[in-house]
Amino acid sequence: MGRNRNLPHLSKADLPFQTNYQDSTITINQLPSDADSSLNGQVINNINGYKLCSPEETETYLDGFKVGDKVKLFLSNQTQAEVKLVNYYSFLYILLAWLVGSSFFAIAIVVLIKSRAQKSSRLFHWACIFTALIMMMTWGIYCYEPKAVGIFARVILHLAVSIAPSLFLHFTFVFPREKNIQNKIWIFSLYLITTFIFVILNYNFLNLLSEVNINNIRSYVLSYNISRIYLILCVLIAIAVFVHSYKTSPSESDKKKLKWILYGLSIGPLSFILLWTLPIIITSRSLIPEEFVLILISIIPITFSISIVKYHVMDIDYLINRSVVYALVISCLLLIYLAAVGLATFFTGQLGII
Repeated sequence: MGRNRNLPHLSKADLPFQTNYQDSTITINQLPSDADSSLNGQVINNINGYKLCSPEETETYLDGFKVGDKVKLFLSNQTQAEVKLVNYYSFLYILLAWLVGSSFFAIAIVVLIKSRAQKSSRLFHWACIFTALIMMMTWGIYCYEPKAVGIFARVILHLAVSIAPSLFLHFTFVFPREKNIQNKIWIFSLYLITTFIFVILNYNFLNLLSEVNINNIRSYVLSYNISRIYLILCVLIAIAVFVHSYKTSPSESDKKKLKWILYGLSIGPLSFILLWTLPIIITSRSLIPEEFVLILISIIPITFSISIVKYHVMDIDYLINRSVVYALVISCLLLIYLAAVGLATFFTGQLGII
C-alpha cells in the first residue's frame, strides 16, 4: 500500500522516497525500486533552493505543488537531481479518513435532529461536524484549480482546526447538566482564542501564498503548532471536567451517560495527543502512522453510539426509532470491520507478505 497511488481530488504531493530528519538535515532513504539507487543515503541541502529543516516545513512547501510536478534537489555531493512528486496519502488512509469522518457526520446529524432544543446537543453537533472536516480535508487541496476554491477549502480547514477544540470544551461545561459557571468570560475567552488562532493561521497562509520563502513557511508551521497546543489544552481540560462530573454527580443516570463517553474521549484523544500531536510539536515526527491516528479517533463516535443506544445520552434515546438505531450500530460495526481489514492489509503490505 504505497504512496504512489494517484486519486483525483484527494492527492497531496510528496517526495518519491522516504526521508530521515535529524539535526535539520534531510537524508534520503528507503528508495522505491524504480528510483535512482545513487540517491540512497544522500543529504538534501535544499529543494528548489529552499533549505527545509523538518517534515512539516517540507510538507508545507510541497503543498503548493501537484502530484506529478517535478522539483529539483540540491544534494550534499554537489550534484542535482530532478524528481517527480508522488501521492502523499495511501489509499488506506483516505478510506479510513472518510469512514471515520462519515461516522462523525452521522452522529452529529442524529443528535441534532433528535435533540435540537438542547444546548449540549447543538454544541456536540457542531464539534462533530468540524472534527469530521479536519479528518476529511487534506492540507494539499489549496493548489487545485480554480485556485480560489482551493484557498477557500484551506480557510474552512483553518476554521475547523480553530473552533473544534472550543466547541468540544464548551460541550463539557453543559453536559450532562450545565455547570454553574459564574463568570461567563471563560466561555467568551474560548471563542476569543478560536478567533485568534483562525486569524493567525489565515494570515500566515496568505503570506505564504503571496511569497514563498523559508520565513513564511516556518511562520505557517508555527501557527499550526499553536493550534495543536490549544487542542491539547482543551482535550486535557475537557477530560478533567468529565471526570469531575462523573465523580460528583448524584445521579446514577448521569454517570451512565458519562461512562462510555469518558472511555472514548480518554482513549482516543489522549492517545492522539501522546502518540501524534506532542511528538510532532517536539520532534516534528509522530510515533505512529496517520492510519493509526484515525483508528484511535474512531473510538469516539463508536463509544458515543453505544451511549446513545444503551444509556439515553442527552435524553434522546426514546425518540430514536429502531431503524436509526440499527443503522447506527451496523455503521459502527462496519467501520470497525473495515478498519481492521485495512490495518491488516497495511501491515501485510509493509512486511512484504502481499
